[in-house]
Amino acid sequence: MNTDFLDFNKQIFFGELGSLLGAPLFGVLCSRLNNSPTAIATWSVLGSLAGAAVFWLAVRIIDEKRKKRLSVKNIAETIAWYTPIAFILAIFLYQPVLFFLSKHFLEQSGLVIVSIIGAQALAFLSFLIVINAYRIIINRYTGKKL
Repeated sequence: MNTDFLDFNKQIFFGELGSLLGAPLFGVLCSRLNNSPTAIATWSVLGSLAGAAVFWLAVRIIDEKRKKRLSVKNIAETIAWYTPIAFILAIFLYQPVLFFLSKHFLEQSGLVIVSIIGAQALAFLSFLIVINAYRIIINRYTGKKL
């Protein structure tokens, strides 16, 4: 496996780590104010998005600096190629899976953290498969390495 593939997936995994921290944090904080499964699930989604964005960008910058390719242009190009599809997948795939599964698990068990993390694992798996397919397609047809 080449280092670009490994770095790409490492960045996504760290983004997911940020998401794993953000979703339960926001969900638990919301549960202190509101017991509605819908409200808790909604705030979990917002926490997931915030945590993922911060952690992904931090690791991307570290990797680019390590490879001596860190520049505003490089980061901007990566964001231009990666962010739109990641956002679309987050909104139409990842977050709906997270929302509906966490809501379902909450209604069945009432366990906030377990419900959110279980739903998040399934949402992440689906996101990872599709974003890697996108990366392969972009590389094959444009030569661009994400």
